[in-house]
Amino acid sequence: MDEFVGSTVATGLKASSDRGSLPEVPSPFARRVLLFEFVALAEYWLAPPLLGVTNFAGIWSDLGIVLFAVFVSSIVLLVIRPLWPHLRQAERTRQDRWTFHGVWIGTFAAALFLTNTFQLSPPSSASAPVVVGVTTVYSPFGAWPSLTFYLPGAGLFGTFNVEIVTVLGLIAVLGSAVLRVSAFRRSLACPSERPFAGSAPLASAAVWSPFGLVTGCAACAPLYLSVLGLVAPAAASGGLAASPLVPWIGLAGLLYLASFGLVIHLIRRSTEPVPPHVTENRNP
Repeated sequence: MDEFVGSTVATGLKASSDRGSLPEVPSPFARRVLLFEFVALAEYWLAPPLLGVTNFAGIWSDLGIVLFAVFVSSIVLLVIRPLWPHLRQAERTRQDRWTFHGVWIGTFAAALFLTNTFQLSPPSSASAPVVVGVTTVYSPFGAWPSLTFYLPGAGLFGTFNVEIVTVLGLIAVLGSAVLRVSAFRRSLACPSERPFAGSAPLASAAVWSPFGLVTGCAACAPLYLSVLGLVAPAAASGGLAASPLVPWIGLAGLLYLASFGLVIHLIRRSTEPVPPHVTENRNP
């Protein structure tokens, strides 16, 4: 029995030691780079309504596409790539891996419907099994040509927009990784050393909540118009038609920053070095 307990403690100490050897994510340099990008993006989204700009094509749209490429590349290189060793270490069992993938896939699918990227309608008996077209979607990162499709038999309508799909996918993966890595961190600590235990799942769920404030439609109208449509369709329709692109596109962009800022903060919390007293008192 003593050998078993000793082996368990030794295993926990080794895991804690390995955990402490991984760098904090994001690194201090990466945080400075991301902060600079966040400030630049905030200015990009606040400038049009402050300057009275209503045309979201042309230079504004071209600049947005460049900023989108830079922003996504930074998230992948400065956050996801260094976070991956933490995640691989936290996936100790097949159940852990299935949980990680299940959470991000389920959240991503739900977000596609929440943002109206996918919409359900009553099935119809149209002659063509699939109706495909192209439309322009005005998003926080500019005007994007988007592929639209309609499956009459399933009553499914979708607008495949690279920008919104990429943003939702990144948030879903990062949020699920926070849950997995923070759970691994708690498993290394004594019950009395788990201040992060209760706040992590709640805060991680909040990562995705800002997306509920916009519909993701071409006009980026606020979600309350959709809710209003349940009780007053005519009023909602009029409000949607009257809603200008400004400032809702800028609001949607600021919500992007809120979501990514929150999830990056949680990642930093869950990848901080394990305090020495946690490893020394692994079996309290």
